[in-house]
Amino acid sequence: MATFFGEVVTPPCRAGLDDEEELAEEREETQEDREIRLALEKKSWELIGSAQLWNEWCRTSKVTNLPKDSYCCFYRSVSDPTILLCQCNCYVAEDQQFQWLEKVFGCLQQIDMQVLVLSACPVTDYKTTESTLTLPSPFLKALKTREFKDKVYCSLLEQPNIIRDLPAAVLSYCQVWQIPAIFYQCYTDILQLDLVTIETFKPVLSSKILKRYFKKHRNTDKISDT
Repeated sequence: MATFFGEVVTPPCRAGLDDEEELAEEREETQEDREIRLALEKKSWELIGSAQLWNEWCRTSKVTNLPKDSYCCFYRSVSDPTILLCQCNCYVAEDQQFQWLEKVFGCLQQIDMQVLVLSACPVTDYKTTESTLTLPSPFLKALKTREFKDKVYCSLLEQPNIIRDLPAAVLSYCQVWQIPAIFYQCYTDILQLDLVTIETFKPVLSSKILKRYFKKHRNTDKISDT
C-alpha cells in the first residue's frame, strides 16, 4: 500500500523473531526509557490517558494481559496544558493506524495545532550513494507537511528515502487535514538509544513548539532548587 508520502508498506515478518523476542523480554531499561522516566518523575508531566494495542508483535495471546510495551501513553504538561506528549512503546500495525489516528486526533482541538514527531532508526536504513560507514552518525533528517512554516533544524530527507509505520501515517494525516507537522528522524549506528543519540535532538528544543515549554520548565526548576 502506498501512503501519501510514497511509502510502500510491507507487513512485518514473524519468522526468526522468537529469539529476539526472548531477548527483548529480558532487556534492561534503556537510556531513553530512563531519561523519559526521570523527566516524568519530576512531575512536570501528568498522565492523562493510554491506549492498548494488540497485534501479532505482542508477546502474548491474552488481550487482557498485555506487556508494558504494548501501550501508548499520553501526558500533558503541568506548566502548559496546551502541550501534549505521546510516548509510543508499541508497534502500531498497518490496519490499526487509521483507527489510532482517528481516536487520538479526534480528541484534540485542531485550531492552532502543531505536531512534532521524533523517532530513531538504524543508519543502514538511510539510502545514499556513499557508504554508511562514512556518515557522521548519529545525524538528523526532517520531513514536514506543506503547512509547516517554522524553522527546520536539519536538512530535509532526500529521495529515495522514505519514512515508515506510525510516523508516516501521522504526517500523512496532518498533510490531508492541513495541520502543520514536522518529523525528525535520527539515524544512529547503535541498537538502543543512548545519551549521544538523544543529544542529536537537542537543536529541536529551540523550535517554536518546544521553546515555550522548556522556558517555563527551566523557571520551575530554578524555583524548586531554591
